[in-house]
Amino acid sequence: ATLHFLEPDAFRYFLPAFMLAVLEATESSGNIAHTIAFSFGKPEPYWECNYAKRIAKFSPTEKQTILAFMDFLYEKYGYEDVIYASRWLHC
Repeated sequence: ATLHFLEPDAFRYFLPAFMLAVLEATESSGNIAHTIAFSFGKPEPYWECNYAKRIAKFSPTEKQTILAFMDFLYEKYGYEDVIYASRWLHC
């Protein structure tokens, strides 16, 4: 999945659809779940500026929803990338 490579506006637009796909088909959506987790993992230094722009597009309510989803990914799949997301998404 190419979610990670989308520009900030496109990322914000498509992320809910990816999240719903995971929630509606939890057992068969491991690759999508991993893509989302990876998209919120610690960015490489050259990617931090784009990462910050991507996070800035979300409202406080959207950030809280994403954090709840990250908790779900961690509990369900154990993806440690999501731990980093909490540093960027807290309002």
